[in-house]
Amino acid sequence: MTYLWYFTQMKSGNINYLSEYLDELQSQGKYTFLQSEAIAQLNISTVAYQKAVYRLTKKNRLVRIKPNFYVIVPVEYRSLGCLPASWFVDDLMQHLNASYYVGLLTAAAMYGAGHQQPNVFQIVTDKIIRPITKGALKIDFIYAKSLIKMPVTKMKTATGYMNVSTPEATAYDLVKYLSAAAQINNVATVLTELSEKLDATKLLEIARSDAIAISVIQRLGYLLDYLNSGINTDELAKLANGKNYYKYIPLVAAQKGEMHKKIIYARNARWKIIINEKIEPDL
Repeated sequence: MTYLWYFTQMKSGNINYLSEYLDELQSQGKYTFLQSEAIAQLNISTVAYQKAVYRLTKKNRLVRIKPNFYVIVPVEYRSLGCLPASWFVDDLMQHLNASYYVGLLTAAAMYGAGHQQPNVFQIVTDKIIRPITKGALKIDFIYAKSLIKMPVTKMKTATGYMNVSTPEATAYDLVKYLSAAAQINNVATVLTELSEKLDATKLLEIARSDAIAISVIQRLGYLLDYLNSGINTDELAKLANGKNYYKYIPLVAAQKGEMHKKIIYARNARWKIIINEKIEPDL
């Protein structure tokens, strides 16, 4: 079947040319395409393309994720309104020309940490990107100025591979992006389970790379000790103590004026943490 055939069908008023084009992509294991590519390959006008897209979108056959970027939705996922993000995240981020890795609660869940799957697919990226909501799918993008020093692994998906933060990088990010990780108690809960996958040497390597701030090392080290994680944090503590700007910080970033109130908080000397929040893991 040739693109000339699709063009002939379009000329005769049959809009099934686009549907057949999507079937052909699916048969090749492809679930994403660009509007510009489809218009060029099918040799159709933008108006004809948009009319066909409108009808197929109404049938949940495809979804526009970003301008020019579309996802094909197979029958088994049409009730959800979109494909799982893992099927197309790598294609999407390449299209956006953005470095990325799947991280935080999403990555933790992939390592078996967390009582339930997070309802948002979380991506750390070096570009500011607006959240995506399509049907039951929600994607949040967490901006990080540089991702170069954070270790990632290639994880296999239904359509290829995607970048996922390592367990150690995930642990640091959960502490660094506390609000995105549903605050301290949820982070403590996740770390309790994630600790089984953590390697003390790899935690130390990340700390030595200056990929994360000293305050993140302090908070994560304190949490791992508090949770009796079984991780030997001695070398990490030595590294933190060796930093000439290593000072007492609140466990949870204080609200404006909070630390000036006449409240005496307990302190942890090993990590120089002001314990201004009670930790209650949901276990």
